[in-house]
Amino acid sequence: MALDLSDTLVVGITATALFDLSDADKVFRAKFDEDKDTAISEYRNYMLQKENDPS
Repeated sequence: MALDLSDTLVVGITATALFDLSDADKVFRAKFDEDKDTAISEYRNYMLQKENDPS
């Protein structure tokens, strides 16, 4: 049975609204232009390396 949300305010927030992901996007786009097959894994590795970086 589906959850009834008719009387509930639902708010969706994307990661890009909370964080500046422009550097990560540059990494992904550069890799995507070179090799589409490895772009996602390169992006994932970049994000994991920066995971605890507060800036």
